Amino acid sequence: IVLLQSNGRDRLLRPTLYDFLAHRALDVFENSEAGLAEPLEPFRFNDPRFMGTAEGFVGLEIESPDSLSTEYLAIRLYQDLVRFHLTDTEPDALVDVDLGRLAFVRKASTVADRDSAYVARLREMDERFSGRSAGTSVTHGLASTLVSEGYRYDPLRSDRFKWRLKEAYDLCSDAIGRFPDSFGADQCAALQSSIREKSAQFQIEDVVTPGQPFKLRLQYRNVE
Repeated sequence: IVLLQSNGRDRLLRPTLYDFLAHRALDVFENSEAGLAEPLEPFRFNDPRFMGTAEGFVGLEIESPDSLSTEYLAIRLYQDLVRFHLTDTEPDALVDVDLGRLAFVRKASTVADRDSAYVARLREMDERFSGRSAGTSVTHGLASTLVSEGYRYDPLRSDRFKWRLKEAYDLCSDAIGRFPDSFGADQCAALQSSIREKSAQFQIEDVVTPGQPFKLRLQYRNVE
């Protein structure tokens, strides 16, 4: 009964029984506790092509000296799922599984520039699917990454990441304007709320001299 009960969005993202079972399997394979035993030659994500376009990814010959590696099984299953949905008329299921693939590879990859490659791929997908409602989920994924970078901005060091929060907010506004009733638009609205959230925090020195001035650190966001 549970398998048959579904809402409209579920039907778009898990349109077949294969999708449902495959994603359940991915939940197991992506769990690091499932592969606690380290083999002599473990599978490594040392190929930048794992984070390539969907079309290029499905054409890769993926091999591993450890055929029981959960990470190897996961990336092979992602490859099968991407290939399965690559020619779908509606891109919702493809976008969903490809976002999962990219996030998984980014987390497991040993490539030095994996973070910049991840953002670059999301930007390409965001442009590619901008005219479809499924693209708002890509926008949310990209905006979430930019928000994480924005919180790393340190004005005492450099201007790197300075405008990431603003860029993320603007991307979300654009997605909401294009497809206001989409699931991605709801995600973007929630992300905007977190960006606008007000906060203030005070921190003083642990030990101070009575009657003498002491240092106080103030961190604030979105307050005057």
